[in-house]
Amino acid sequence: MISQDWSSLQLNEGAQYGKEKTPYFLYAFTALAAIGGFLFGYDTGIISGAILLIREDFRLNTAWQEFIVASTIGSAAVFALVGGYLNDKVGRKPVILLASVFFTSGSLCMAFADDKYMLVIGRIIVGTGIGLSSTTTPMYIAESAPAPIRGRLVSVNIVMLAAGQFIANCVAGAFSFNSYGWRYMLGLGSIASVLQFAAFLFMPESPRWLIIRNRHEEAKAVLLKLRGSSVSIEDEYEIIRSSILSVAEDMKHRGESPCYKNRAAHCSCKCYKPLQFLEHWVVGCGLQIIQQLAGINTVMYYSASIITMAGIRSAKTAIWLSALTSSVNFLFTLAGLYLVEKMGRRPLTLISLVGAICSLAVLGIGFQMEVIHSPPVDYTEFPNSNCSAYRTCGECRMDIACGYCYEELSSSSVKDDVIVTAYKIILLTT
Repeated sequence: MISQDWSSLQLNEGAQYGKEKTPYFLYAFTALAAIGGFLFGYDTGIISGAILLIREDFRLNTAWQEFIVASTIGSAAVFALVGGYLNDKVGRKPVILLASVFFTSGSLCMAFADDKYMLVIGRIIVGTGIGLSSTTTPMYIAESAPAPIRGRLVSVNIVMLAAGQFIANCVAGAFSFNSYGWRYMLGLGSIASVLQFAAFLFMPESPRWLIIRNRHEEAKAVLLKLRGSSVSIEDEYEIIRSSILSVAEDMKHRGESPCYKNRAAHCSCKCYKPLQFLEHWVVGCGLQIIQQLAGINTVMYYSASIITMAGIRSAKTAIWLSALTSSVNFLFTLAGLYLVEKMGRRPLTLISLVGAICSLAVLGIGFQMEVIHSPPVDYTEFPNSNCSAYRTCGECRMDIACGYCYEELSSSSVKDDVIVTAYKIILLTT
């Protein structure tokens, strides 16, 4: 009975909201939340250019360079798991505020680092912010957005992530003319995190989390603020409440305690046992594993280093060529969001996979041949163009915003959990 009422409410809510103008506050709310995605992109992308100057300043060997790059992602992977627990225990808003604190303190720690050890500590702190933010921001936006435009608003986070990578490379290029420019590169990320922290002091909590915690009047007040006074929020409130009750009721039938009453720490493992949900999990998370193992992060984190190894003598030139590569990444993130609605998710995924395979093959073969047969040169187009080609295919395909495997899930609770788990897998397989 609950599921029938829920479906009816979804149709009514979508039809009603589609006729109303979206409040500007909702767009501002989404943009401020997506700063977390921007910082994810910035703090992982900036190291590509910064490491060229850092290794000269601190006289780093290859192992230390790799450790500095990997420490952020290792920390992010650990705290992505912690973030899921904190989201359920204290709410989405406090976790985003906490992530902003880590982003700010980590950026400042790196900017004022006296040695490589302090630099690594700063990178680990920033990674903590990335882990917390990556599992919270998409969930926070999805739970607060109205159904008819939820997909578009959640997509803002992945666009901001790609924008952060692009801007990071531009900032790296701008400060590459000073041997201490890496300090400015790493420290400037604190500006965005301070802005997010200040703004989120006035942002509301997720209405879904409030309903889970039986704070129903607060949830209605938040929905009213996000939807505007011209929209009735009663139907949407009932949709959210019914979806929560249906999960709890399903667990009771199986003799389990409802996860919403037991801190939801193991909700992902208990709530979604039916085969149809298991298939979504396997396909959705499997595609993310494939995407990461294909090597996109190697190109992203080491693009400037790859270009210098291909024969570019100047670090400045290599950094700007890396910025060109990241610009392709950003543009085709936008293209992917457009094409996924025109071509469909499965065809775009398959085409992009073929393009990524071909680009990686050509990049690897061409790079090896140039290393063996070519002397150092001032500029070589071959590796850079194929790095760009790979990132074109990489960003046109299986990102969180347009993964066909879970975008159409009927249960928003299942969709939210799969999205968050996919982000955890991205960090764990990086």
